[in-house]
Amino acid sequence: MNAHRSALQSYGQAARNVPPGSQIVMLYDGILKCLAEARSAIEENRIVDRFNALKRASDIVNGLSSGPVSYTHLTLPTTS
Repeated sequence: MNAHRSALQSYGQAARNVPPGSQIVMLYDGILKCLAEARSAIEENRIVDRFNALKRASDIVNGLSSGPVSYTHLTLPTTS
């Protein structure tokens, strides 16, 4: 099983077991992490990494703004 699929399955399981309020906090934390990654990438002139981090943050924001939805389509930020 590839890492991406495993992460999505774990995230889906968490979405079923974590209270909704905690899910929102986790998603906002993910946004902040993505934005910090983007800022670092900008400072280091890593254009592709900047784009990817901003895209992930944007995906989370779009998911949150669309109301109650399944967040299984979102990708989790990777830990370094």
